[in-house]
Amino acid sequence: FTKGTTDAINMLAFSFGESKIQEGDEIMVSAMEHHSNIVPWQMLCERKKAVLKVIPLRENLTLDMEQFRQLLTDKTRLVSVAHVSNVLGVRNPVEEIIRLAHEKGVAVCVDAAQSAPHLSIDVQQMDCDFLVCSAHKMYGPTGIGVLYGKIWQDENSIKYYKQALSLRSEIVGEYHPLTASTLYNIGVHYSSVQNYDSAMVYYRKALDVYSNILGHNNPKTLKSLSSVGSTYMFMNQDSIAEEILLSCLEKYNATIGINHSEVAVIYSNLISICINRRDYDPAKKYLIIEEQIMRNIYGESHPNYAVALCGFADIYDEIGDHQSALEYYEKAYILLKLYFPEEHQAVQLMKFQMNIQIEKLKLDNE
Repeated sequence: FTKGTTDAINMLAFSFGESKIQEGDEIMVSAMEHHSNIVPWQMLCERKKAVLKVIPLRENLTLDMEQFRQLLTDKTRLVSVAHVSNVLGVRNPVEEIIRLAHEKGVAVCVDAAQSAPHLSIDVQQMDCDFLVCSAHKMYGPTGIGVLYGKIWQDENSIKYYKQALSLRSEIVGEYHPLTASTLYNIGVHYSSVQNYDSAMVYYRKALDVYSNILGHNNPKTLKSLSSVGSTYMFMNQDSIAEEILLSCLEKYNATIGINHSEVAVIYSNLISICINRRDYDPAKKYLIIEEQIMRNIYGESHPNYAVALCGFADIYDEIGDHQSALEYYEKAYILLKLYFPEEHQAVQLMKFQMNIQIEKLKLDNE
């Protein structure tokens, strides 16, 4: 996860780009790209003395695929194109672009910022090497996006992050927000492969940098502190995790308040800790607070709030409070019906979950 599409493309340029692009290599974009999918590659080409090629448009403002075939050479290393143009609204034939590129061993990055809200995207079927998008384009929160990458799924992928870290430290210094951000992202990567010891090392390094340059109560510092607490939880050190997370909550309360997505994550982790030790009363208390936060962030009629309600229902079901689980599934069902027809999979799933809770309540009464 990244800060958005632009951050994802920059991360790709500073990782895959720095490790794979050599002098004389070629990177290809199209003439209809968003600025964010041009500048990072221009700067990379300048750093590496590589060549940036541009796929031209035909008179009807679609990509000239014949020219694309001719532009692909043995020196091409990456093609980065928009799935849907933000200016023209043109849907590019990315499946064909990927097939032709792969025939020459060329990686492809798909900018799905404009397509993700409107099209069903299957990265496995598409067979793209990388795909980027932003949550806010889909009515989600700002400041979060996705960098998907096939090539990054093995353990060796961490070297790309570390190369980016080395380069950023050299350019801007060790105590800089960009360096801290890279340290934090390395922690996220290690956490994603369940290497929590290494994740802890990099989260703590990010925490140290953010604390020194931004202060102890800055949101980025607190997010790093929260990640340290969460990692202790994943390492089954719940008492230490709980102490850190509660400390984090106090600092959030004293600065930006509790109506923040990061605070909701903290409460979610505290709920997990309570459930692990079968301490259900505080878990329920935290659930109520987290629901209030999600309602304040999204409002009672937002689809994201429906997703949150479903999550709360799952937790109530886990701790055996089937009446509360039923009530929350019903709330989610009513809200989802505002957006989807009755036959939609999400609506049908809520009906299914409601029926399960009804059966469980019957067993409880027996």
